[in-house]
Amino acid sequence: MTRVLHYRLGDERILSVDGHSDYSDNGVNTVCACVSLAVSVLYLALPVRYKDGKGSAQVDIADGHARFEVAPLKGDEELIELLFSSTLEALRMIEREFPEHIQITDNEADGD
Repeated sequence: MTRVLHYRLGDERILSVDGHSDYSDNGVNTVCACVSLAVSVLYLALPVRYKDGKGSAQVDIADGHARFEVAPLKGDEELIELLFSSTLEALRMIEREFPEHIQITDNEADGD
């Protein structure tokens, strides 16, 4: 089972994706491939200033794990909102098709 957790902590957006699904279609784990693609697009779309260690983000990616903690820099609020909401929508689409293989917990309420 792949577990996704999304929440806000003040201005910071946090997205954590952990685990592998047990889905297999002729030996291919389509669910993991789709989840990996959605997470990779978020990573690649984040501007370099969020990934260079100098910005306001922490990104950790390993096999079966990804975690993004991003506090938008001034002027980037709409961009970060778009990137996270697009990624979540892609993950929700996967969850609708394969609910036994991916579970999303989305705590949109402010973490204060």
